[in-house]
Amino acid sequence: MDPTEIADELRAIEGRGPCSDAERRAARALARRLRATGRRPRTQTVWVRPGSAGLLAAVSALGVAASVVSVDHPVVGLWMAVAALVAIPLTPLLTPRRATQTVWGAREPADGAVRLLLTCRADAQPVPLAERALARARLPGPRVLLGLALAALVAFAAVRTGGTGGKALGAAQLLPTAVCIAAVGAFLDAWVTRPRDAAAGPAAALAVLAALDRSPPARLAPEVVVAGPQAMRAFLRAQRRAGTDATDVVVVELREGAPGFLLSDGGLLPQRFHPRLVALLRGAAPARRGRSASPASAARGARWPAIALEGGVDDLTQLTLGLVAALDRDLVETRPGAADATVRRGWTRLRRVRASR
Repeated sequence: MDPTEIADELRAIEGRGPCSDAERRAARALARRLRATGRRPRTQTVWVRPGSAGLLAAVSALGVAASVVSVDHPVVGLWMAVAALVAIPLTPLLTPRRATQTVWGAREPADGAVRLLLTCRADAQPVPLAERALARARLPGPRVLLGLALAALVAFAAVRTGGTGGKALGAAQLLPTAVCIAAVGAFLDAWVTRPRDAAAGPAAALAVLAALDRSPPARLAPEVVVAGPQAMRAFLRAQRRAGTDATDVVVVELREGAPGFLLSDGGLLPQRFHPRLVALLRGAAPARRGRSASPASAARGARWPAIALEGGVDDLTQLTLGLVAALDRDLVETRPGAADATVRRGWTRLRRVRASR
């Protein structure tokens, strides 16, 4: 299976934005590729609410208006700032529901095997300028900065309702106001930015799957899940209802980007990735922090062991195979001769101990 051919096939499908017809065509193409490996992929339609950048731009503008109004009408400005702050976590619920596709290619795992979920996305995500700049500066994501700025404006407006004013207070209020102004532009940019032509994640996931089929690991059962973050959450809920234990699963996300791995990811509240998986990758590739919602952050939010890898097709393939080999050795060598149940209990203890640090 030639990963370059797979990547070229996906890149030929233009406009692969989230929940688009092009994304569904890409998902069907990946399902055909999984079928060629001898698996019987399952395709499921999931209804999600994608994209709230336009609403967040409006919330940011409301914050700017609240700051201006609070100077002469503190009570009105206070309520406007509170409304903007409360609206941040509610914006995803106000967007229309649209259909996306989940593709799952798996085989029945052997007794005692840990399921290795190689997850990737069929769509091509836009990468806004603000998100890239904040990641390079190691600052929180745009939503977090907007929330902090609005919280500060609420505090300033509350102080003004008590009759306090003056130039010092006005000067201090300029900083959160400037953040809100910058957030208007950042979210408008995110709203209109076109998806980048990314296809390395799915191509590398299928290449890794083919390599692991040729040389199966001792304690890992590889699968592929093609899903976005919201569809991934629905997939995880279905797996839990089916009786899957989080201690029997490892989630590894593959995505296009600069070679390396992520220590954490998430749009609003970043999720730290599993400490043991991070430890296995230390020294193998550069580490950094993500600023966007992803399938791996969705899995970590559900308390499943997960990590995200980035790179081109070849970088992702080699890095993932190295991680799989290290994890497989870790499961075998740290518990030599153990029964299957003992292996699972040992992984459970390892997960809990590492997560508590």
